[in-house]
Amino acid sequence: MGSVESGSETKADISDSTKELLGSGGFVAARSNGKAQITKKGFEFLLEEINAQIWTLLIEYLKLAEEVSYNRPPFLTSTDHEPAAPNG
Repeated sequence: MGSVESGSETKADISDSTKELLGSGGFVAARSNGKAQITKKGFEFLLEEINAQIWTLLIEYLKLAEEVSYNRPPFLTSTDHEPAAPNG
């Protein structure tokens, strides 16, 4: 998965992290020749509303970050303990 070609003239480079996100999310798969191929899930993703696309990418990013042991900020970390009772 290297770059995207639209027609024969335009070519856009894609960052390694974006390739990793799209691959781990199942949106693209590598062909035997090394080029990327969109999957059924990737095509369905493109047909979604933009807000659904953003949420889907955010969820996939968080899954990937968890896999590579990214330390999430405290507000994204679930806790098993109950909130403290108010004083008074």
